[in-house]
Amino acid sequence: MNSQQQHLLEGIQELFTSKELTNVILVAEDKDLHCHRSVLAASSPYFRAMFRDYCERDQETIYISNITYSALEMAVKFMYCLPVDISHDSVQSILTASSMFQLDTLASYCVDHMMRAICVDNCLDVYNLGDYQSLQTLKDAAKSFILDHFCEMVEKEDMMQLEKAAVKELISSDDINVDKEEVIFHFLVKWIEYDIEERKKFFGDLFGKVRLLLIDEEYICEHINTHDLVVGNPFCRAIVSMTKLCRIGMDCQDSEEEKQKIADGYELSVCRRHGMFRKEMLIFSGGGMSEEQRAFSCFDPSTGKNYMGAKHHPTFDFKFKVDYYKLITNNQNQIYFMGGIFYDDYHLEEQGLARDSVYQYQMKDRTWTPCHPMITARCAFAACAVEERVFVFGGALSYPRGVPMELVEAYDPVFDLWQQMAPMPTGLSHHASTVYKDSVYVFGGEESSAELFTTVLQYSISNDTWFILDTEILHPRLSSTAISYNDQIYIVGGGTKIQNTTAIEIFDPETLKFQIGDDFPDDRKVMSVALLDNCIYVCGGARRMTSRREGLAKSRLVESKDMHKYDLETKKWSMVAKLVQYGSNQATTTTVVNTKDLDLSEFTSSV
Repeated sequence: MNSQQQHLLEGIQELFTSKELTNVILVAEDKDLHCHRSVLAASSPYFRAMFRDYCERDQETIYISNITYSALEMAVKFMYCLPVDISHDSVQSILTASSMFQLDTLASYCVDHMMRAICVDNCLDVYNLGDYQSLQTLKDAAKSFILDHFCEMVEKEDMMQLEKAAVKELISSDDINVDKEEVIFHFLVKWIEYDIEERKKFFGDLFGKVRLLLIDEEYICEHINTHDLVVGNPFCRAIVSMTKLCRIGMDCQDSEEEKQKIADGYELSVCRRHGMFRKEMLIFSGGGMSEEQRAFSCFDPSTGKNYMGAKHHPTFDFKFKVDYYKLITNNQNQIYFMGGIFYDDYHLEEQGLARDSVYQYQMKDRTWTPCHPMITARCAFAACAVEERVFVFGGALSYPRGVPMELVEAYDPVFDLWQQMAPMPTGLSHHASTVYKDSVYVFGGEESSAELFTTVLQYSISNDTWFILDTEILHPRLSSTAISYNDQIYIVGGGTKIQNTTAIEIFDPETLKFQIGDDFPDDRKVMSVALLDNCIYVCGGARRMTSRREGLAKSRLVESKDMHKYDLETKKWSMVAKLVQYGSNQATTTTVVNTKDLDLSEFTSSV
């Protein structure tokens, strides 16, 4: 704010607080507020009509009912163009005042504030308020939140107090986030039984919104067809019978189009809810379309389908390519992109600086939003999630000659804050970490002496204490990945500066013993590894290709984007795809995503 604006604001403030020259007094809750008729009339259609057409035009004192004094004061301040502080405690009363006085701009500020603050605890209140005040934008935002968090919401008693029209609107929606239609049926029964004498007359109408064709036939026979509310309602019995006949007709068809036609003929829906498109997949990222953006893509190894959320750079991420970063998913299904270093910064410059940036991916918006940065920038570090928190270990401030650090930090997403934790006993970079029970285990990496680290470190999460274990890794390595599965830890990929390490190494945290597992089927330094459906998936890696020209053998390093998997039950390697379209050699994670929030690629990966 410049000096002229500040001077004008001070003048308006003086006008507002001075009782001189005021010609009307507004009263709410027995408190007086001295105002100028001209200001009120110029700003509010409500007061303009009052001072022109009603008896209040000649009154010096006007009593305002149904709003609080503080809300009245805020609304009048807004009419004087003074700053208004909207808080969680005051927003509803200010919204009521702005609606009464027809202050649309102030009302929109209140709506924006409430939309940003919607949560599980208040979304029903916001929904009801939006409905009562005819604020469709607010109502739609609250409805969207309820639909997206439906499984959490059905446990709240407030949901049982919804009106029939609201219940019908919710369970009719395609956007409801449930993975099974049974959840809708259970909610409906629970809502009816909350006041069964009054509500059982609504059951038939609402039962018609349950998509029985999405429910297993056995479940319908055992739980729905025998339910008292269904048995006692001829209309509901008829719907169940039609569903059975429709299913028989659909079973005779091969194409989805013909099945849809049959369902339409019975006026039954086979449209899956939004949450039924959720699936756990492999996630990749890297550079994006600018320095501050990151790509986001998914691969479904069971179908070979590739999906994209945030676009990759058309030059395959080369211009804004990020290396030596981490992708981590916590137990809240939140995905974080942390640290790293831009490819150009350490290939075109003698020494590049690592990043301290942290981004969280927003599924619905398809964007990475910045979080609070790490206390210390780092690349070539280790990271893992412990419930909702994310821990980072070591790494280097710069690359390629950065000194390995021992610094450890933990990120709390609830408060969006990083906390310094107990440092590792030694500085490490290019190491691996994983969580087993209540500890983090750290393997491999490079020490500040440029020697490979052979010992295993254990970090007690609850005590914030480090231990050096009396054991040594059989094949010390850089850039490996550690995976916890059942009671063992699998160390996959990586290598030394002169050779790759293809053998899986298996560590038993209870006995502190190592054993050698099966070899990876190719000689390469594996970079991108994740656990999914009892299998270890490996994407790409760097391998050396040799060619002969003029009788001389020449070799070059080639990055691959194929995919293999190691079945932890059968102990066998197999190829999944020759090319993962958006695959990365740097990092991958797994999380549950909704394919409705992604773009399906026309390219399908194949073996």
